[in-house]
Amino acid sequence: MLAPLVGGALTTYLSWHWIFLINLPLGAAAFIAALSLVPAGAGDRARRLDWLGLLLTTTGVGALVVGLELATAHPDGPWAAISAAAGICALAAAVLWMRRAKNPLFDLSVFSTRTFRAMATGGFVYRLTISSVPFLLPLMFQTGFGWSPLHAGIMVAAVFIGNIGIKPATTPLIRRFGFRAMLVFGSLASAVTFALCALLTPDTPQALIFALLVCSGPSAPSVSPPTRRCSTRTLHPPS
Repeated sequence: MLAPLVGGALTTYLSWHWIFLINLPLGAAAFIAALSLVPAGAGDRARRLDWLGLLLTTTGVGALVVGLELATAHPDGPWAAISAAAGICALAAAVLWMRRAKNPLFDLSVFSTRTFRAMATGGFVYRLTISSVPFLLPLMFQTGFGWSPLHAGIMVAAVFIGNIGIKPATTPLIRRFGFRAMLVFGSLASAVTFALCALLTPDTPQALIFALLVCSGPSAPSVSPPTRRCSTRTLHPPS
């Protein structure tokens, strides 16, 4: 909830570089805390890291991201297509390798479980939309409405206020109406609130914008429903 406010203040009063530099002390603090708080555990000596799978996966993701970035920065050059194609080929090779490796980096056989497959495919598209909101809203407020970064950060914080505020009620709601009903309602509510955000203009009352963003936060709550037993595996629905 504080991240949009801190990011807006850093960008307004210092520079945009500080929204990345602030991660250095925070990362160091998290590293030190992990050393003292996370218990040490012995690894599985029978399993070895899938170095080839790791190399192909990281190379593929990295090349694909670079290709997408180059497509925006240099759309007329050939390097964007070359990098993206290389990334796709590396990821395809990673899939082929992990399907036959004894100890693969990712066990792709979990996709044979219907509920996991539905979460990983439909959930990917849904989360892609949800995760884009904290990036698109500041762009709209700053570039479209002409607000300062701090002003935009204060308004975007409303999304996280709504998301955190609904959490105490998620478990009672799921127990009362069921996980499926709440999932469908949350998806529809997300679609409605995002569509309403597209209708906002610089002349829209800011109190109304804040209220809409607060309502958009609870539409996709992070919940931990009961486990579902599927086939021979016990899987948790996405949180």
